[in-house]
Amino acid sequence: MTQVLKGKRIMITRNARQSRDMEQMILDYGGEPVQVPLMTYEPVLFDKNDKCQLLNDIKSSDWLVFTSGNTVKFFFDLVDPQKDLHQVKIAAVGVKTKAVLETYDLKVDFVPNTFTADALADIFCKDGSKRGSVFIPMGQLAKAKLKSQLTEAGFKVKTKVVYNTMINKASQQLLTDLVFGDKIDVITFASPSAVTFFTELLKGYDYHNLLRNKVIACIGAVTAEQAASYGFRPSVVPEHYTGKELIQAVAKFYMEE
Repeated sequence: MTQVLKGKRIMITRNARQSRDMEQMILDYGGEPVQVPLMTYEPVLFDKNDKCQLLNDIKSSDWLVFTSGNTVKFFFDLVDPQKDLHQVKIAAVGVKTKAVLETYDLKVDFVPNTFTADALADIFCKDGSKRGSVFIPMGQLAKAKLKSQLTEAGFKVKTKVVYNTMINKASQQLLTDLVFGDKIDVITFASPSAVTFFTELLKGYDYHNLLRNKVIACIGAVTAEQAASYGFRPSVVPEHYTGKELIQAVAKFYMEE
């Protein structure tokens, strides 16, 4: 593998558990990964009645839709994957989420070719075989767009928040030092929330001019739109929305520079 990222310091804003593949690929390309996790996660606490309602919602659903690996993890902290899913079919937004589901020995019935909730909704709405009721576990910051799209198409949709995403204030000093010390070449964002938390941790600082010559890499179109809304200029958006593809796209950017 060419050392196209040699001498480049690349900020990873995901937590370490989620970003091992990104870190290794940066190293393989000769770059230096810099971990600055911008968010933390906590489970939503369910009492006995909440758990009973959750199981009833699953039992009455034709489809379970997972939009992230985090959702899978926190959902199966509450639910037994072998006993509680009955005959429900499973859809995943992306191959990474599919891979996490498969660690629970589950069959994933559908993954859209484009790894976005919009793509999943589009196919569900057009495919007559995908009808009935849908249950979507989610984090509290997840947008309601998928639910509204499916509801408008005639699906009965229920959602349940199973985890909360929070800003990681423990990274504030490191982030400030890296940005104002001009110690970073590339900033990667793997979700719209990462963009939001980045700006919140630097609130009150005039940092945009410092980032003008930095490469901003966003995992997908939605994240890139969020970055643009905060005044960033995304230079890299991969064709397929995975962490591995994101780093490959960064490498390609430098190859073509």
